[in-house]
Amino acid sequence: MVWKLKDLTGQTFGHLTVLKRGERKHPTYWLCECVCGARKEIRASSLAYGQSRSCGCKRGEILRQGIANGGSGTPGYKSWIGLRQRCNNPNDRGFKHYGGRGIRVCAEWDASFEAFWRDMGPTWFPGATIERDDVNGPYAPGNCSWVTRAQQPKNRRTVPVVETPWGPMLIPELARKVGLSPVQMSVRYRKGWRGEKLWSPPTEKGARITPRNHKKTPEDPGDVL
Repeated sequence: MVWKLKDLTGQTFGHLTVLKRGERKHPTYWLCECVCGARKEIRASSLAYGQSRSCGCKRGEILRQGIANGGSGTPGYKSWIGLRQRCNNPNDRGFKHYGGRGIRVCAEWDASFEAFWRDMGPTWFPGATIERDDVNGPYAPGNCSWVTRAQQPKNRRTVPVVETPWGPMLIPELARKVGLSPVQMSVRYRKGWRGEKLWSPPTEKGARITPRNHKKTPEDPGDVL
């Protein structure tokens, strides 16, 4: 099957109207004209997900709207309140996945919505949710971006958190810590392995147990290594 590029010519995305396909092909860009008259090549995915709504001329307007009345009631303000609750409030239902495992909000953002919106407001778009690029890093400039919920790793909030000698850790984090792959660790977790058994190294380093070369016994649960 030959994949056919979807033609966006003539379509409008926010303040942008697509004129034609751009010069850059991989990934695909489209030449757009903004309501201010400026023309700019915009990445196709940014148009589709609503991340680009203008050539950049509306950023000041977005910033002003976001900090009006302290930002209260705006989507950006709700995101700011939410991330601070997750990191600072032990009674928040998400605290164990964030503040409980050492995720913090940088001092400037924690103290001021205006500081948060100054850094994040220009790239905000309707329906955006905030994401940390390094899942072990803080909510801080340079480590956060706006994404759609569809772009977030699927069901990240349902990834198991386990108690370890190194503190509460997500399954992928624990896997990296002990030198296993996240898939191996997930298989062990689904089998009901807990405690030291969950993160112990394979009995034979590099061995791979499959139905072809190994038969389960009562003493050997048959971990996929």
